Amino acid sequence: MKLRFKSSVIAGVSAVMLAFTMLTSVLLTAASAPTGDSSVFTVLQDFDDTVAGTQATAGDGISGDDWGNPVESAAYTERKQGNNWLTVDGGSRFHHWLWFSDTPMDQADHLSFYIENNATDVSKFVLRVKNLGWAEVALSDNYNYKLMSTTGEITDRHSTWAIELPAGFKGFVLVPPSAFASEVTGIVRMGFTFEVSPADSSYAIDDVCVVKDVTAFSAGFAPEPQPEPQDDYILAEDFNDKTQGPATLSNPFGALPLNPLYGVHHAPDDLWLEFDKNASEFYTWISPDSPVSIGENDYAAVYLKTVSQSSTTIRAWLASDSKDHHLADPFSYRLLTQDGLGAVQNSTWNISIPANFEGYLILPRAAFIDEGSMTQIARIALQFNQGTAGRFAVDNFYVIHDLDVFAEEVSVGSAELDSGEEEPEPEPQGDYILAEDFSGKTQGPATLSNPFGALPLNPLYGVHHAPDDLWLEFDKNASEFYTWISPDSPVSIGKDDYAAVYIKTVSQSSTNIRAWLASGSKDHHLAESFSYRLLTQDGLGAVQNSTWHINIPANFEGYLILPRAAFIDESSMTQIARIALQFHQGTVGRFAVDNFYVIHDLDVFTDEISVGSAELDSGEEEPPPEPERGTGSHLVWENFNSKDIGGATSSWWGTSFPNARYGVYLDNDKWFRFQGGNPNLHFGFSKEGAPLSFQSDDWLSFYIETGDKQDTLLRPWIKDEVNSYEPKDSFSYKLVTSGNNTVTDGTGWVVTIPAGFKGWVLLPWDSFKDIPWEDGGAGSVPFDCLTIFDLNLMGSVRSVDFGIDDLAVVYDLNAFIAGLKAKPPRTPDAPPEGPEYEDITVPYQVWEDFEDKEPGPATTGWWGNPIPGTVYVSDANGKHLEFNGGDSNSHFGIDKSDTPVTMRPGDYLAFYLDTDIAADTRMLLYLNDGIDSGMKASETASFTYWTLQSDGMLIEHPQSQIMSFSSGFSGMVIVPSEAFLNSPFYPLLKFDINLFTSDSQAKYKFDDLTIVYEFDTFVSDTRDQWGVVPPPEDILIERNGSDATPIGADVFENLQLSGSRLTVKIKEDWDLYTWKFDGVDITAPASFVPLIQTDFTEKAQILKKHPQLIAYFIKTDSLPGQALFNIYLEDVCMEPYLYSYQNGKLKLLSYNPYVTEEGYAEVLLKEGGIYVFTDEKIQGADVDNGNWDAEKTGSAPTGDGIPMFALVVALPVSASLLIVMKKRKAGAV
Repeated sequence: MKLRFKSSVIAGVSAVMLAFTMLTSVLLTAASAPTGDSSVFTVLQDFDDTVAGTQATAGDGISGDDWGNPVESAAYTERKQGNNWLTVDGGSRFHHWLWFSDTPMDQADHLSFYIENNATDVSKFVLRVKNLGWAEVALSDNYNYKLMSTTGEITDRHSTWAIELPAGFKGFVLVPPSAFASEVTGIVRMGFTFEVSPADSSYAIDDVCVVKDVTAFSAGFAPEPQPEPQDDYILAEDFNDKTQGPATLSNPFGALPLNPLYGVHHAPDDLWLEFDKNASEFYTWISPDSPVSIGENDYAAVYLKTVSQSSTTIRAWLASDSKDHHLADPFSYRLLTQDGLGAVQNSTWNISIPANFEGYLILPRAAFIDEGSMTQIARIALQFNQGTAGRFAVDNFYVIHDLDVFAEEVSVGSAELDSGEEEPEPEPQGDYILAEDFSGKTQGPATLSNPFGALPLNPLYGVHHAPDDLWLEFDKNASEFYTWISPDSPVSIGKDDYAAVYIKTVSQSSTNIRAWLASGSKDHHLAESFSYRLLTQDGLGAVQNSTWHINIPANFEGYLILPRAAFIDESSMTQIARIALQFHQGTVGRFAVDNFYVIHDLDVFTDEISVGSAELDSGEEEPPPEPERGTGSHLVWENFNSKDIGGATSSWWGTSFPNARYGVYLDNDKWFRFQGGNPNLHFGFSKEGAPLSFQSDDWLSFYIETGDKQDTLLRPWIKDEVNSYEPKDSFSYKLVTSGNNTVTDGTGWVVTIPAGFKGWVLLPWDSFKDIPWEDGGAGSVPFDCLTIFDLNLMGSVRSVDFGIDDLAVVYDLNAFIAGLKAKPPRTPDAPPEGPEYEDITVPYQVWEDFEDKEPGPATTGWWGNPIPGTVYVSDANGKHLEFNGGDSNSHFGIDKSDTPVTMRPGDYLAFYLDTDIAADTRMLLYLNDGIDSGMKASETASFTYWTLQSDGMLIEHPQSQIMSFSSGFSGMVIVPSEAFLNSPFYPLLKFDINLFTSDSQAKYKFDDLTIVYEFDTFVSDTRDQWGVVPPPEDILIERNGSDATPIGADVFENLQLSGSRLTVKIKEDWDLYTWKFDGVDITAPASFVPLIQTDFTEKAQILKKHPQLIAYFIKTDSLPGQALFNIYLEDVCMEPYLYSYQNGKLKLLSYNPYVTEEGYAEVLLKEGGIYVFTDEKIQGADVDNGNWDAEKTGSAPTGDGIPMFALVVALPVSASLLIVMKKRKAGAV
């Protein structure tokens, strides 16, 4: 362990003030925002915390018919990304309220708001506000106000009634305090009443604020002076500083283009960005090294080239600094080609680029929204819409000051995509060339990587015709996937040549595929209209034309032959580096690919190349193995005892069960375990090398243990040597309960296994569809050969743990059931024997301390979405890891596969964490021992962890669903093995931090990843190394509800001296209420009776005056110091008003203090007294309700136990009470 010291960070109050200061300095978003601070304006409401698309209610407090009808069409809508406003449809007299925080308003301040009058006539409205005392204040009969345009021009107006908005007005209304009928000292609401609202009207309202300096406020909206043109046009970006080859792009908008690369435009030093496009939408963009000035009458131009058979529609954006300006509605544009400058084209949405276009797209600055605030361009972005496929390129991005000069001087020369210098067509080296035949591969499973998408299932290099003649074979289910063949070096192909590949299928239906040829780093897909031919033992087939895919017949064997002309942009393809095949959805079977040829003379190729028959994975001709059949009541197919402990992967089907592994049931008895999760998960048990006999009177059986949270639904599948068979829409089955052999019959489309079931599942032979038998059925072979059994889990709680054992084929059902013996009680997660669990003699083991790392950037070891700014750092304490906050769901993974460790049941994982953050951090951890394992974090599962703070305090955090660290935390984090779904780990290979939420400016230090075998020793040694003394032990006293024994004054004196904490629980069958005292808060040590009274004289006095009152009454003893009091309110009040009672008066202190779902309320008492909890506000002469509004407006804590806000109420000394809507952190007493 390294010695560290941590200084304190910003105190809580300072943090709140910092947040308030940041709020008041936020820029308004209307038009060109002013750059003032809180001395100029204060934002009251900008609607950005609302949910776009939701309705906005009109509020209450309506004063009769004088307010008219509440508007029904008010809604929060998105103004731009991350910025909402309030929109309202007019057409009649209506009103609407807005709510604000309590904000002081000086006499010199103006109340201001942005409004758009989208009508063809004048609109008129009046305002009313509610001040801090909730009094309603209206406009006077004679007042002045101001209208300010979006460019800061102010018009002074006068009215004796309503504020008038001219038709089409967009800007701010500024109302001085003098405009109101009485003094305005602060507002919490503002109400609009539109007295004149034309039939075609609608309104948008945003950015309500208090303006302190009108002159500075308007100056902030003044447009910047237009720059003077320096030249007739400026070249902002031409890609010539890029490196020829594949381009790595990041996208602030959405999907990326396909296969982007910096290719040659006209010369090797003249590059452009080119890319493929399928039918999907995507974006690309051009960013100059520095922003470029653009004037009011200037243009933006970008060079485009398309190779496509149809026109392309695009959208465009110009970015000025961090703001994106999209196209207005309507807008205009022009195209410049070799034929000259085209006419102005008008549009309301898209820009249409013709097929096979080459030239410039030219857009005036006026084509974009809010163009008046756009004086510099930092980026042009293009959105290519859906529907067009082809190859595209973009190049030179210009800002044009004189369009006529630009059109005369700038050349629109022709260029080929990725052509570079024109290469001559290659001379054929023979009639055909064998580019790849897999002869250099090793027989057995194939490891593939895929630049396109999903991989085939179970790929292997199998024997074609002879042991030294291999091919690539694989399974296919109904899903889409890709495979490909890559020669050792590219092969030349001429314009009249062909590409050919050998294909064999074993399937009951035809297969549709697509093909690509790759030249260098560029992929050429099939054109929209192309031809192909098939060569089989029967000879060369006729030319087949298609507009999409290639159809391969069922049980095909032969060559697919494609001319070079079948591919897009084929003129630039003089060499082939790869052929790729995309197998479409819908076909199931076994497939193989082999010899990849480039053909110069097709007639010679068809005469000389043999299309011999071969079996998939046949090798030398051997008879298939005979299915095995037992002699007793059953034959055990798989009991897993031969499996190695650890991760298990699916042997046949698609998505595997999460955290699947072979584990120990008891002693040397192993079984298969997995967790539940998303629907449609699989695990296939394979016996392809040793099939079993499965006949029409047989049953399949397996043992299963399920979790107790919910029923389990399973669909079984089976497979023979050729086909797979799904269960019938309705089939029968039996469940045999372990221990008493009770048999339960079931029928359905799934096997329904009750929660907590332990026993056997039995499935008859006829549970499955279309099984062939003897001389007929749906197949061509009799089904007596079981090769694979698959379980399809239809969905369950993610944390549910399952176990499966003893797969068997049952021949005699009654004898089998009679012979079943109950499984003995298992030892959960019993550790296996072997070197992984050799005696561990040290109390803990540092797994990673970064001492061997060089200072500098650190890359993620195994997970995606890396945490930004991760570096290795060296300082006086040694080396450690540092990283920043940022986006949610980012990771840092440490891969220690070269030095694995053991983490047994009862062991812990610990690490040092130092936070420098403005807000709490939430994170989870992942481990890997061959498969990934997360923490038990869900609605139905939780975990416990500990933090050892830098001051030596050890805090337990029980029943957590996420790990949370507050600002300034520094210390060790200790997590037990049992906190993870897949515990234990043997060996443990990898560690990952999943950062869920964090301030983007946060800084973290991470170090000393440690496996802890002795918890107390680790904690003690760490404290010793840090040189800290552990804090005093906390005290717990538990009493029943009738024990009135006082707690002595000496107890509280010791608390005061030691600084420790005391918890007193009053219990019956559950906790009735709890007192919590902190030694630092003890001010007057004295004896204390923790029992409260619920029946007392004052209660009767209160009920006499309020006979209908339903409430919870408490009376407490005098307190030795403030205490956190937690009480069970039953069902009396779940959102209570809280009153104190003294001197014959009830005083409302607060409403809606924090109440848990279980019915507990938590308050901080400073002195004893009488308190009343009730769900209704009490009315009467003896009641002081103060200024509390009639509505309850509390806020429950968020999911991680951190409240949205705290409400503090100060009381008279005689009965002070502090209500804190807040949970104590887990483990704090």
